[in-house]
Amino acid sequence: MKILSMGSPATTYVFNKKINDTYGGEHIVKKVKEFYTIGHLMSSYASIKKFADKSNISPEYKEFLNWNFENNGFWEKLKSFQPDILLMDLFSDIYFGNLVLSDGTYVTRNIRLNKTFPSEAVRETFNDKNFYKNLQYHVKLFLRNVNSLSPKTHVIFNNARFPEKMSINGLSQKKYNHDFYKFSIDTIDRYNNAWAKIDNLIYKNEGCRRVNFDKKHSFAEQNFSNGKHWYYFYNQNYYSDVQTQVEEIAATWDLGPTVKKITADDKISAQIDANVVLLDVPSKHTDLRAFRENKKAYEQVKKIIKQDYVLHGNIGNLFRFIKRKNLVGVYPKYLDLHYRIIPPKDKRTYGPNRLLVRFLGFSDQKSTSIFKRNFKADFTTLKDSIAKNTYILEIGDMNLVAGSFYTNTENFPDYEKQISELVELIADKYLVDSSRIVMYGTSRGATGALINGGLNNYKILAADPVVDGQAWFDKGDLHYTANIRKINLMNDVLSSLKDYSLSKENVLVMGTSNVGVTFLPNLQLPSDKVTMVDLNMDIFDHAELNGKSVPLQLAMINYLLIKDDLSIRNSNEEILGGVVLSIKDLKHDSVNLSNVNKFRIRIDDFITNEDFNADFLKGFILIKTDELYQFWEKY
Repeated sequence: MKILSMGSPATTYVFNKKINDTYGGEHIVKKVKEFYTIGHLMSSYASIKKFADKSNISPEYKEFLNWNFENNGFWEKLKSFQPDILLMDLFSDIYFGNLVLSDGTYVTRNIRLNKTFPSEAVRETFNDKNFYKNLQYHVKLFLRNVNSLSPKTHVIFNNARFPEKMSINGLSQKKYNHDFYKFSIDTIDRYNNAWAKIDNLIYKNEGCRRVNFDKKHSFAEQNFSNGKHWYYFYNQNYYSDVQTQVEEIAATWDLGPTVKKITADDKISAQIDANVVLLDVPSKHTDLRAFRENKKAYEQVKKIIKQDYVLHGNIGNLFRFIKRKNLVGVYPKYLDLHYRIIPPKDKRTYGPNRLLVRFLGFSDQKSTSIFKRNFKADFTTLKDSIAKNTYILEIGDMNLVAGSFYTNTENFPDYEKQISELVELIADKYLVDSSRIVMYGTSRGATGALINGGLNNYKILAADPVVDGQAWFDKGDLHYTANIRKINLMNDVLSSLKDYSLSKENVLVMGTSNVGVTFLPNLQLPSDKVTMVDLNMDIFDHAELNGKSVPLQLAMINYLLIKDDLSIRNSNEEILGGVVLSIKDLKHDSVNLSNVNKFRIRIDDFITNEDFNADFLKGFILIKTDELYQFWEKY
């Protein structure tokens, strides 16, 4: 589906996957330069440019007015792109208004770029008598012109509003933070009333489809991703809502994905024939807690995800499920796997490259965003604390609701095979030998590390793995396992380790015997394949152990990463070519060579020591040179 968006960020950000977490880039989207009124776009560009050139206005406003919306801008883009949908809002008409010139030309009154305006231009805002009549007239001309240039384009008006509340990280606040948001509630109401009036006039008289604003759940987000604060930078609910409404409308024109709404009481067919399923769950919660307090909804969730859907996003109490294979986000994708690469912080080469494959835990357990349930930035110091030249591959468990612990399921039968291929692909890309690959995870991720590390003969650190999930099932099936995947994965782990050929010192399963709910089942792991490490920490809760054992986890990770590259030396004779000495130390007799039979000098060392000569090395002779070193021996 081809979408052209215009107006303000309230609209142009909706189909931007860097902003909208639930949008995966599945449509072909272009946007028009923002903040122009409809009257402006229906006027002559030549007249507007003439006004800009002769007027005493700011350089920023002049640049704004010099945008040629006719030949290179909006109208030309519309004609060449031929979008299926034109999604637009009237923010600029309501917030800025126009300057009306004597010849009838309308110019956007952008008060952000210019504070005072030429006296010959008449201001027209929503407070003026003829504003609505003139705007409706321009909209009629606009729609007629759109139809002439792009006959198959459907126009949808986004009835965006200034929210009455703000949010912080999506959570509604009782009042606005007036350090960032300056409007009073009365001012917000005035703008919104004007916006609603013109939207209703257009809907009534032009018959255009429209997207409605969810006043209850859509807020101005203080911690917006671009760091800016204003009323059209919303929380995630808003973007999911507008996207879904547009897609629902588009489906009536046989465009875009199909959307199906289901309630907790509906009977779900054996084969759901929709790209997107919206499950309506009446609840005071708008996150995963809604399913835990509503058993009917919980049963519906299981039926939906069993048909290979994943929960990703919500619109108030409408929970959004999409086909797992259709899931796309900002992270790279290999087949059905979503992953990210964290390169070494230090770009210098200290030795061979290494790879740490991190299987992620169930991080934000209440979030409806599948990416937040996986790719939370919860171990930001990891890259600074591991061996040099180590790449980190993080793989999301993007299956079902809480993941399948990186194991094959009926709906995802080749999950483990895809993981094996991805690890091999990344290792080949960064020239990492299999002996320098470590599979690592905590909790859910630890189980994934055990199974996939065992299947592929990699080193493993599994921190307090949840192999037997019975305790979580008994607490209300917190992992959404019932009738979908196995609760106890011990047989899968045992099977993966059956042909494991590395020594048991390469498989570290750490925990504490004080957390018996995980430690006791893990004692069933084969002692000839696995090294069980009891940290003996005074911790009695599985959820606490991970955060409190980070230094110990890092020690074990680094040990596994470098253990095969370490050498125990007893004498210089054991070192091929001997130790490396610097010319600086040799020149100053800083090293006692009386008991040394051989040593090396780096070739690069000669670049900064051009005055070097063999007189510094009496009793030694150069026997050979390679690309890196000169080799000297006693004669």
